[in-house]
Amino acid sequence: MNQLTPPEPISIRVDLQAFSCGKESIDNWLRQKALSNQEQGLSATYVVCEAGVVVAYYSLSQHSLVRDEIPNAKARQGMPAFIPATLLGQFGVAQDERFRGKGLGKSLARHALAKAYEASCIAASRMVVLDALDDQAKDFWERHFGFRQLKDQPHKLFLM
Repeated sequence: MNQLTPPEPISIRVDLQAFSCGKESIDNWLRQKALSNQEQGLSATYVVCEAGVVVAYYSLSQHSLVRDEIPNAKARQGMPAFIPATLLGQFGVAQDERFRGKGLGKSLARHALAKAYEASCIAASRMVVLDALDDQAKDFWERHFGFRQLKDQPHKLFLM
């Protein structure tokens, strides 16, 4: 296995086409949307590469959450109707045995949350929000990072 790069902003210099995490929507978003969204200022995508090929990525963008979606009344108290948030819109790790059990997903998630925090210090953001693709992804974010479910939306999660 070649050395992996630290997460870096996506660029035309990396190979997006070989990426496969086993989830078609995650694969296709990287291949078809990530670069154009980056160029248009719609999202910021960070990639981890091995020999110039993307093996993991995530994207962040600005977002807002409706106060009433937060399940805890105490957490809603004093909040405006629309709460500024950071959306962790895409997240994928290649479905390759070389990366299984090596902590790449957790490490990349920590990087994403650190970047979200940095951004919140510049342009206020009260929380990180994500839409878990399935129960396995939901379990990952809840178990390892403390995300919680928003009201009446089983796969929409938030972290204050």
